[in-house]
Amino acid sequence: MEVQDYLKKLKNKGYTSYIVGGYTRDYLLGLNSFDVDITTAATPNDVRKVFNINGKDNFGSIRIKDEPYIIDITTFRKEISYSGRKPKVVFIEEVLEDLFRRDFTINAICLDDNLEVYDPLGGFEDLKSKTIRVIGDIAKKFQEDPLRILRAIRFAVIYDFEIEENAYRFIKENGRLLKSLSYKRKIEELDLMFNSPFYQKALDLLEDLNLLDALGLKLEKDYFVPKTRIGIWIYVNPVEAYPFSKLDKKRMSDIRAILALGDIDRKTIFTYGIKNALIAGNLLGIKEDKIVSIYDSLPIKSESELVIDGDTIKSVLNLNSSLKIGKIKSDVLYEVLKGTLKNERSILIKYLLENWK
Repeated sequence: MEVQDYLKKLKNKGYTSYIVGGYTRDYLLGLNSFDVDITTAATPNDVRKVFNINGKDNFGSIRIKDEPYIIDITTFRKEISYSGRKPKVVFIEEVLEDLFRRDFTINAICLDDNLEVYDPLGGFEDLKSKTIRVIGDIAKKFQEDPLRILRAIRFAVIYDFEIEENAYRFIKENGRLLKSLSYKRKIEELDLMFNSPFYQKALDLLEDLNLLDALGLKLEKDYFVPKTRIGIWIYVNPVEAYPFSKLDKKRMSDIRAILALGDIDRKTIFTYGIKNALIAGNLLGIKEDKIVSIYDSLPIKSESELVIDGDTIKSVLNLNSSLKIGKIKSDVLYEVLKGTLKNERSILIKYLLENWK
């Protein structure tokens, strides 16, 4: 079904319903979106009956997967108290009070079953003026859930919007609230910012809002600002508590090893790879075309291209020590990389006999 068809089915059963949140925001901005939030007067049991499903009730929300969409249908609600970041909610019958519990006006714009806008809180005007505006009491909203601070910055970054002045001032004076957030939540939000074309704006906002310490970040201003997500993470030098994947940790370790060398040559690119070398080059201010030119000049681009292997070395030199064989192979490999030896079997065997016999 089309997303509005879900509203029509609920409406036909007598339940007022709207599409709200990110899908509506992106739809009005002309952007593709596939995560659909529907807010409705129907209870979870009502939703199950309307769509003839056995979906799990996740705190009043039923999820339906309908490729390419993921649709969450949630009963109108209001929050009566908070425990940590988790609200205690009760179901209600009117949409307006449900909208007041949300974070920003641009996330409280509704679409009806004809994709017409219902916008009692003025989010559409804020969307047009590119403004992030908190719904209701700013201090209360950010104190209830400090993640909203990072969400405000994230929306300002990825859409190139501006945070409304009073909210901006509150964030700048209350960055300590972010210390209560898990590093998992922090990395999720920051990843979205650092993947944005406006990543420089993210760095500027985090610094200007005095949030770096609360986030466990420290800008490495001896380096140039890189262009990639991994490079930016190195530039902001996060504390070890951030839960990076094993792959990200390995890449960051390799890039830092290149940075410690302070320059990029054939051996560096061969050892750590062209992608890591390019990111390190961004940080060091080395032009990409120079790094690519060095890479293109490599006589071999991986160890597997070397025409002799450990077994050849073992046989030619009559060796059994794997440690020594590895040392000899490394020597041959880097002689080839330097261009002092051609990667030809006869030449390399002659070199072994003359230098390692």
